Amino acid sequence: MAAGQKQAVIDRFVKNHITRYGVSINNSKQDVTLLNSKVVDLGTLSSPTVGDANVTKVNVACDNGIVQVLDAALPFKANIFEQIQIDYEKELAEKGDSAMATSLYAFLSKYDDDELDESRSVARGRDENGDVVYVDSVMIRNNDVLSAIRALIYEEDSSYWAVMPSTEAYQARVEEILPLFKFNYAYNSDETVRDSMQNYYANYMATCDLFYNMNDNQHYTDSIYSTVYSRSNWKYHCFYDPMAEAGILSAYDKTVECSNGMMYYMSDYPFSIYETFFKTIEVEGEYTMYIESAEDWTNSNTTGWSRVTATSADSISNGAYAYIYPTTGTRNTQIAYTIPQNLSGTYDIYVRLLPPSVYYTDSTATILPSQFRASIYERGDDGVMPTKATASFRNPADGSRNYTNDPTKVDSVYIGQYTFANCYYGTSSGVLLQLESYVTSSQKSKFTKEMFLDSIILVPVKGDATEEDEETSGSKRRN
Repeated sequence: MAAGQKQAVIDRFVKNHITRYGVSINNSKQDVTLLNSKVVDLGTLSSPTVGDANVTKVNVACDNGIVQVLDAALPFKANIFEQIQIDYEKELAEKGDSAMATSLYAFLSKYDDDELDESRSVARGRDENGDVVYVDSVMIRNNDVLSAIRALIYEEDSSYWAVMPSTEAYQARVEEILPLFKFNYAYNSDETVRDSMQNYYANYMATCDLFYNMNDNQHYTDSIYSTVYSRSNWKYHCFYDPMAEAGILSAYDKTVECSNGMMYYMSDYPFSIYETFFKTIEVEGEYTMYIESAEDWTNSNTTGWSRVTATSADSISNGAYAYIYPTTGTRNTQIAYTIPQNLSGTYDIYVRLLPPSVYYTDSTATILPSQFRASIYERGDDGVMPTKATASFRNPADGSRNYTNDPTKVDSVYIGQYTFANCYYGTSSGVLLQLESYVTSSQKSKFTKEMFLDSIILVPVKGDATEEDEETSGSKRRN
């Protein structure tokens, strides 16, 4: 018998019939916990049962405990984590190691981190090194990934629902995610580390929205949110009408009831990567943490920006914006923002500008549109930030380098599409988006060098990136 099979017999049969302490059947019903943490109910002396089995001999006294003789074995009822393991073992026997190397259980099991519960374990002496020898070890179950996503699906006193895509669907999702997590030298100089993290994040993101704590989802017929849901980012990880025809729990192939919840088996994922982790990135113009300092950026002038609060304007994101203006009337101005947490995917980029009226309250003031240019600076494969723009955007409307806004309204100016060569998820560094006011002396009567920047918005492009010309595609270097 293989070691894994032996342990399965111990956990699912032997420990499924033994309690830690001697328990007698009496005149009152009671629940008892077995060695594998499963809970079964005991009947009474007038109707003696253990779980679904009848007791044929009651309270048989032994030297080291009490035995209840049953007419049948107690069925093992797996929790969700155990059921994932059981399904994996079945497929592994059918398909082999190579076919199952990428699978949900293969990923999760790498991060098992069980701990010894010394208070409940029985010690007997020490070995030659002075270490305590335990004759009865009680382990506290823990898995680092499941703990990180707050899905303790191995705990018996929990209540979860789980979306279980097929192994083929899981593998396809991982393959879909892998290209979005290409880290470069700036992340780590060791290529094996970068590859390892790419593989980790691909599997991690494929796992995140599979589990739902039903103690937090009392209104699940209206909406249901996964264990990674956060109120601070409420647009994601929440799914409406899950039981409806197009809901995430409507297209299941079968269900399996577990000891701590329900598993919904599906042939494919019921949600896309754009609903879970490939998210819109929004950089608030007034956030100084995203503004690069002048010494870190060639020809960058950030000394002339200031923050103006406008809480009365509901359309202003976060109730504030950056007022960007040149320090002298004869020069244009530049400001560079770090784009945080970008993936190595394709985004549509927008610059959201406010009308000058948020600053100039005088109704007689001359209102002109801003005119500016936009460039991307992305670290090369060596991790070094270039001194020349990686991509200089051209206005899709006329092919020029210049962009203008409508000064009479809040205007999201479309800059263009960009494919990032590298991912900076989980890092403090990233790429830079530089905005440069660009008004010539002959254009002063038509445009202003001032910008009232509300935010920079990057929206993931669904599907493959559109082929762009050499100046706007990050996958084609222009150094």
